[in-house]
Amino acid sequence: MGVDQDVSAVRNLKLAIALSLEQSQSNAARPTNFIPASQTSPLEQEVKSSSPQSRTNSTDAAVARSHDFREASGLSQLDRKAMEKERLARIAARTRQRSISPPELTRNSERPNKTRRLNCGHPSSPVKNNGLPDTQSDTYTSAPLQYPAGIVKRTWALGHARSNDIKIEEVLQSDSVRIAVLSAFQWDTEWLLDKINASRTKFVLVMQAKEEAQRQEYLRETQNWPHVRLCFPPMLGQVSCMHSKLMLLFHAEYLRVVVPSANLVPYDWGETGVMENSVFLIDLPRLSDNQRMVRGELTPFGEELMYFVDAMGMQEDVKEGLLKFDFEKTKHLGFVHTIGGAHLGEKGKRTGFPGLGRVVRSLGVQTEDPIHIDFAASSIGSLNDGFLRTIYNAAKGQEDGSGAPSSGGKRSKSDFFGKTSTIKSQPAEEMKDYFRVYFPTDETVHRSTGGPNNGGTICLQSKWYDAATFPREIMRDYQSKRRGLLSHNKIMYVRGQQYGEGDAKRPIAWAYMGSANLSESAWGKKVTDRATKQAKLTARNWECGVVIPMPMDTSGVSAGALDMNVFKDIIGLPFEIPGQDYEQGVDKLHNFSPRTRGVPLIGMQNTQHSGFIDDVADLARVTRTSRVLHYMTIPRLYENVTLRSYDSIRYVDGRPEGFGSGSPFAMALNGLVTRSVTDYIKHFRLWGDWKEADVQNLAKGRIPDSSLLLNVAVRAAIDKMPMLESF
Repeated sequence: MGVDQDVSAVRNLKLAIALSLEQSQSNAARPTNFIPASQTSPLEQEVKSSSPQSRTNSTDAAVARSHDFREASGLSQLDRKAMEKERLARIAARTRQRSISPPELTRNSERPNKTRRLNCGHPSSPVKNNGLPDTQSDTYTSAPLQYPAGIVKRTWALGHARSNDIKIEEVLQSDSVRIAVLSAFQWDTEWLLDKINASRTKFVLVMQAKEEAQRQEYLRETQNWPHVRLCFPPMLGQVSCMHSKLMLLFHAEYLRVVVPSANLVPYDWGETGVMENSVFLIDLPRLSDNQRMVRGELTPFGEELMYFVDAMGMQEDVKEGLLKFDFEKTKHLGFVHTIGGAHLGEKGKRTGFPGLGRVVRSLGVQTEDPIHIDFAASSIGSLNDGFLRTIYNAAKGQEDGSGAPSSGGKRSKSDFFGKTSTIKSQPAEEMKDYFRVYFPTDETVHRSTGGPNNGGTICLQSKWYDAATFPREIMRDYQSKRRGLLSHNKIMYVRGQQYGEGDAKRPIAWAYMGSANLSESAWGKKVTDRATKQAKLTARNWECGVVIPMPMDTSGVSAGALDMNVFKDIIGLPFEIPGQDYEQGVDKLHNFSPRTRGVPLIGMQNTQHSGFIDDVADLARVTRTSRVLHYMTIPRLYENVTLRSYDSIRYVDGRPEGFGSGSPFAMALNGLVTRSVTDYIKHFRLWGDWKEADVQNLAKGRIPDSSLLLNVAVRAAIDKMPMLESF
């Protein structure tokens, strides 16, 4: 039966390929307004075929030739759309067997049914997911750009009233997108294929793969999908995370640039009703025939976007395609990125936190006066005064984040983080006044719609929070205005003032929205290069985002009068402000329930899947697969711990166990005492034989020191097991 199915699948695939080849021959003669044929890559040919003129001139002839070909080959009775859809489903099934990235996991909330997902597109852009396009009815109608100047929306959330939100279908516009360049940290390929007409849309997937073996594996998994290319950003040295979220969606008449905080998984786009994100979108019109932008003459936004895709290793035809769209409407915006790796000289000033300062200066919103920062993040790093000072000065537009004044403008008498600041003597007071970080408490997570099992992408290690250098005074509880939702947002709101004409001051405000959380990994760290003795920027993550200045009428507004409402109409305020101080009646992070303590997750997201893995060796292997799976399966791995002692030395390959250290029993017990994994232990067992060497003490009625030390170590381990049920 299996052989017959395989033979049938191969035969159907060959027939579908034959039809596709016939169609491509008929398409070869079509005119285009995208790129001259001599300069068009196979990837960009898909955009060519979508122009209104080419569709009008070739539809009738293509249909006739297709009919003749079917009759001649005996294929007239085959349903080509159904065949293609089945083929894509088989490919997706094979891909899911060894997923390209952490798979989407079962949610507590019910996933919206397929019909609802397919019918929730924008009214003017009905979503099609039913196979190949019908050449007789699939016509293109030119329409005004939907977001020509850019817009920020929140993601739709199941169970909440729609208001300034957007669904993934409305972002992708499946009916007209021809090429989709997609970048994310987490992927659900099955879900994504359901959102885009994969039979006519070509993909470039920007994915994380640090090792060559991993890259080759991903290439093998997608080799049977002709519509897909993969792009692997460099991840040399300490680079550990391709965290940026970016979409470049090529349509016939425009390019849609999307910078979301959401990954390509259903829960980030609201389909389970537990998580919210933010999305920046802008539609850029196509230039006239034979026109293209020139590198070096783009807007700052365009230049930094091109610099970023260059660094990613994006294919040349994609970069050339970007230059065929008009970036003029992005001149009021800034594109900020963090490129993973080490960067010397000018390159180090262009990315990470120095890049943020550079963009702030290019937009004319730099200042030497104090500013207010409100930062909502889903992941918090090891914060301290030095790192916050770096981000603060970059947000002021200073070049290197060290507190040195940038060129131009007047020096304020009191520089908050500068050399004359009182930050070192009164850090808590200063931070409390100027810097606020919004992050949910354990209580907020437990009261959310999805509960702690759906909070796995909200990260903060308790060892960092418990450190004496952590600025707890700046922490505020993140509570969404859409009750019950947890947040995956990364938004930085900045307010301040700068000198205008003469000595008059005027208010300024801008916001960052993107993928970068509040951590050194996301924004980089300045160090001294050992070889050259020069300053260099090192960053572990790839990130990207946009800076959006707030337009405002300053007449009658005093410089110090701006509050957070200045962002309400442009960026939006998805959470309650000013937010409750952790010190004022809110459960602190270090009081989180023991089962989450010590792991950088407030709630272990979707750990139900680990319940199906019973073998300890399998669990151990899963923990080493990726950082996300490591955090998800560690609690399951350490639920039951058994330590066995032997009264004699055992040998493995001729060498004693534990050669170079101690016995496996002693080393394991030491690990329980010194590490935080004891937070997850429910059942603890010690068994085996204990050989007491100090018989003389026993003979004289005294307990040997080795036995007493063993008792102390075991007692210390048990005292660190708050969830222990049996021993």
